Amino acid sequence: MGVPEKKAKQTLPNLALCQMVADIKAIALQHVGDIPAALGKQLFEIASKMKSPASETLQLVVEMVAKGEISSTEQTTAATKLLNAGAVVDRASVVTDCGVGVTVSEATITSVIERVWAENQADIDAKGHGMNGAVITQVRADAGLTWASGKLVSEMITAKFNAALGVVDKVPLPLPHDSSCSHALLLV
Repeated sequence: MGVPEKKAKQTLPNLALCQMVADIKAIALQHVGDIPAALGKQLFEIASKMKSPASETLQLVVEMVAKGEISSTEQTTAATKLLNAGAVVDRASVVTDCGVGVTVSEATITSVIERVWAENQADIDAKGHGMNGAVITQVRADAGLTWASGKLVSEMITAKFNAALGVVDKVPLPLPHDSSCSHALLLV
């Protein structure tokens, strides 16, 4: 199912998880002819985080994942939460609760970034790249970006910081020159 061999070996002693993975795989195979590695990883992720989902809800969610209707990390997280609630839900609820069919454009993300940037301009001027995390948090909290790719949002904010403030130098600082330390390293 696209799970690394090491992860598969770690899973073998957990019979409940093995059974859940087998059940999910069987459901998925009803809707797709083959399970590509990316889909397998997504299904394994869901299986490993589930407690005891309602059978009907599990069937529906796995079908939607297999068909690509639930595909992003954000949607998968929402689906897992829905499954862990243990309630039976209908397709309309899954669509709403998991953002099925919702796409967030780069223009929408840019608009929110610009608004948050303007609100925090004084702090950004004072703290520079140190505000990156706070800006990411505020942008991700915007209701319009619930289903936006977290990775894309982060990349766009980092690009904004780099364009406005320059690239952060990630070159490691040299070690202080201490002859006793150098001598000790030569002995190792």
